[in-house]
Amino acid sequence: MALSRAFLPFDFDGFDTPEVFTKLREWLVGFRGFGYTTASHTQDAPRCRIVLAVSRAATREEGKALSLTLQRMIQQDLGTGMKFDESVYNAEQPLYTPLKNAEIFRFNGLSVDVDAVLANISIVEKKKPSTLISRVEAIAAVDPVFNELHLKGMVKKDMNNGQYAVDCPCSNDHTGDSNETSTVYYLPHFGGIKYGKFNCLHDHCRERPQEQFLEALNLNPKDIWRQQQTGNMDASHGFECITGETEGEIIERLSKLSLLEYDRVRINAAKSLSVRISALDAQVKQARKINTEEQSLTEDTEPYSQAVNLIDALNEIRSAFNRHAILPAHADVAMTLWCAFTWFIEGAQIAPILVIRAPESECGKTTVKDIVELFVKRPLSNEGITLAALFRVVEQLQPTLLMDDADSWLLRDPKDERHSLINSGHKRGGRVFRCAPDTFELQSFSTFCAKAIIFIGKSKDTLHNRSIEIVLRRKIAGESIISLRTADRGQYDLLRTKLARIEMDYLSAFTRARPLLPHGLENRAADNWEPLFAIADLAGGEWPELTKNAALALIGSKESVVSIGVELLNDIAQIFRAKQMNRISTAELVQALCADEEAMWSTHNRGRPITPRQIAQRLIEYSIKPKTIRFGYHDTAKGYELDQFRDAFERYLQTPSENGTLSVTTSQPNDHEGLSVTDDSLQDPTVTQSVIPELISIGHCDAVTDDKEWEEFIAWAIPDSLQSKEKHS
Repeated sequence: MALSRAFLPFDFDGFDTPEVFTKLREWLVGFRGFGYTTASHTQDAPRCRIVLAVSRAATREEGKALSLTLQRMIQQDLGTGMKFDESVYNAEQPLYTPLKNAEIFRFNGLSVDVDAVLANISIVEKKKPSTLISRVEAIAAVDPVFNELHLKGMVKKDMNNGQYAVDCPCSNDHTGDSNETSTVYYLPHFGGIKYGKFNCLHDHCRERPQEQFLEALNLNPKDIWRQQQTGNMDASHGFECITGETEGEIIERLSKLSLLEYDRVRINAAKSLSVRISALDAQVKQARKINTEEQSLTEDTEPYSQAVNLIDALNEIRSAFNRHAILPAHADVAMTLWCAFTWFIEGAQIAPILVIRAPESECGKTTVKDIVELFVKRPLSNEGITLAALFRVVEQLQPTLLMDDADSWLLRDPKDERHSLINSGHKRGGRVFRCAPDTFELQSFSTFCAKAIIFIGKSKDTLHNRSIEIVLRRKIAGESIISLRTADRGQYDLLRTKLARIEMDYLSAFTRARPLLPHGLENRAADNWEPLFAIADLAGGEWPELTKNAALALIGSKESVVSIGVELLNDIAQIFRAKQMNRISTAELVQALCADEEAMWSTHNRGRPITPRQIAQRLIEYSIKPKTIRFGYHDTAKGYELDQFRDAFERYLQTPSENGTLSVTTSQPNDHEGLSVTDDSLQDPTVTQSVIPELISIGHCDAVTDDKEWEEFIAWAIPDSLQSKEKHS
């Protein structure tokens, strides 16, 4: 059997400079395929493999000729600053797959037209202009707006990253001179942009709605946005209006046509694919079924026909929350911005989780969830979805997950698979890896999407740090709302179309936004609130100030979540303070921990007291290990010294002082009980004295020399919030 390949491989063993590698990736944008770095790749010495899709399977001889032709084209356009390994052009040569740490990059252009290239190889060999689809022609074939600009000679310069300098379609309104890059067209589906977008720096065009640019090109905005959203071309032009697709892409495109449109092109489509018409009908029918199932899960909203004022839309959402729910202060602002954020998630790097929780039932959680569902993009409730299906839905559709009644698993089952979905999906690029049950093949699932979690109880620390929390309370007498059942759903459906339009008009600006955050928002809190501040800044008016007040208030009211390890450090610090000791045996520490009826330690071990081993396992995380300590003259036992905790106290119980850390002198046995440790005659004047008093052993306990000096130590070792706690007896 003759060898054949359904792809074209290229192995680049080296580049003269990293810039050549970058230019190669830009050159390949017009093609369909992907690339990945190899094991020896570095930033300074890049190496990679490229795989390009082809219009049909090529024989061994055809594949080699195709690869050599494209190699010459690359060298002709980019120079000879790269080294090709031509052995991969042979069909029998294996191609190694990417390593786990490889960088993978994709190209979303057109497949290589095998027949067109083979028919013109002689032209390529003579170094005449290639008849292959150029990058500009490839983009023009899939984007009707760019195609119109190309046909009218308005495309002036490739600015990379999906941006092209063009002549402004509304240049007749310009009063000043234009430079080469004063008007830029952003291609759809590049850099988080869902729809094509014009950006003109002229005063007359800065606030111009996008539909006016399209109308100036004699294009119908509604038709253009629908085509750019779905990737479909007008079927009335015939089946071959898009070339260079794979068979799967052709079936997918045909399945999205109406029955009448499909009937017009099915004969030509079957002939082009070299299949029977009945076989094509069966494949299209199956694809229609899959599309229908996906659309039943989430449906995209068609954008509003005119430009929308962002402030007005935010105000309408905020009014809906206040009309139908009793909310704590500032919750209406936070949830309004979060709902708007779900429409901008394509341009976000962090997806803050919206936590809606309550201490008891009947606090309005479900009502608030239903209001959120009205305004978020692609809402999807997790009810009735298996875990396997949930991971696939998030991977394929990137919905807004609404996880109601989450306390049934969130707080009770730490091994539930949904924990990994929540934790890894907070940041763009988050993924989970699973093995297929039948083949044991490793599968990767993207987990990045917007999530709202609704439950009764308190948040765990991992969720607490990734979320914006709204804590609901029961309605009291005198508080009234309008039932959501009686609301005009048509009004809210219209608002959804406006949000879809806002996404189209503002997504580019949101992606570039770098809002200034108020003092007090740091680390994860800053990550969570940054996209909301970006939306508020885009809206303007009172929204930046409302957002600032809401963020600081909700962060300040957030109940602190302390890990078990830090709680153990807290209680040990209190024990040292109460007993005024600088060392303690493990047995005495266990007894003291369990003596506190308010603490968890008496039942920590499945209803029984915490064990010495469990204490050691917790403390080892802070580099604290039990050791043999002498108590008195003859007794020794396993235990801990206060000095071992010094670093952990300073790092996890309070912020270090500006003047540096304070030292604690290790306790030493007292062989001269008649002498006072404060006797100046015993102190070496050449040794710098510690700010903290020296602790000495007297009999079987440690004593401190001065109560005032001990309090100085406590002020350093234990935060003020802990000093107010009652001492252990």
